[in-house]
Amino acid sequence: MTAIAPEWYIYHGSHETRAADERINRWLGSPPPWRRPLAPSPETDTTPTLGEDDRARGEAYVLEDQRTLDNINAALLLRKPILVQGNPGMGKSSLAWSIAATLNLGPPLVWPISSSSTLSEGLYRYEAIAHLQHASRTASIPNGVEDAPSTNSGPDRIGDFITLGPLGTALLPASRPRVLLVDEIDKASFDLPNDLLHVLEERHFVIPELLRAGQWPIDVVTWDSRSGAVSHARLHDAWVRAFQFPVVVLTSNGEREFSDAFMRRCVVLQMPTVDVLTLAKIASRRLGRGVSEAEVQRVMDRGPEGANPTDLVLEKLYLTGTHNVEMERADRSLRRGDESQ
Repeated sequence: MTAIAPEWYIYHGSHETRAADERINRWLGSPPPWRRPLAPSPETDTTPTLGEDDRARGEAYVLEDQRTLDNINAALLLRKPILVQGNPGMGKSSLAWSIAATLNLGPPLVWPISSSSTLSEGLYRYEAIAHLQHASRTASIPNGVEDAPSTNSGPDRIGDFITLGPLGTALLPASRPRVLLVDEIDKASFDLPNDLLHVLEERHFVIPELLRAGQWPIDVVTWDSRSGAVSHARLHDAWVRAFQFPVVVLTSNGEREFSDAFMRRCVVLQMPTVDVLTLAKIASRRLGRGVSEAEVQRVMDRGPEGANPTDLVLEKLYLTGTHNVEMERADRSLRRGDESQ
């Protein structure tokens, strides 16, 4: 890629660690007509600040392939999900941290997918039993209200028992979009990928438990609470409606094929093969020391082609370069079980 990025680029990959606010604002202010905001402009922005560890992970990401950058920027402009395909250990999920750090979009909302994952868990969780127990306790208190602090007034306090999932939090109205990482979506049940994209197309969902609430606004717990202090979002009715379309990164290890309709609604990235020079740049950023191409090549020469994904190369370089472990011992310790004999 040339030193000067195309004017239409929003995200420059590893050529910069922080995009200019003017460029970000221009992107946010010009969505396609079919991606106009559904909710009014939010009164306050509750997006958490990106932590040092998250920012370091994003800034350590190396991406210089122009075709890949073209695809990512097209997805950002069109507000389409990015499906990142490639072998395990190639750093597919790190793209989410890189975009979040460069565009100042807060910490990524991570949804790790398994065969039992459901759309509802991505949207929200209602703790009905805990809510019932709370109602029973408060019924025995003379004034009907506990002294424990809460963002929700009144004896019901239903918002304290509703936690938005990563998808639900990503759809909250905010001045800047959140980055949603749906990790290893190829492990999902047959229907989940299409169900997920349907919700993203609609950009809103209802929380039925709140339809009967008679007191507004209600503060519900967000997915960001998993990382530390409890975080709340204020709802003025039972619907969650997006203001900005989230930046959605889907990763796949290729364990299944997706429908044509699913593929058409995504921008597909096939992760390029990482060469020795790029691996040396990645290792230097992640390990905090200068790593030469020769040092990387020495690791790559151990084993057949394709046997050293990015994460394994970093582990070997850490053992041999930081702790002076002999290469043969590091290589033997990190072999897969079927190669350890």
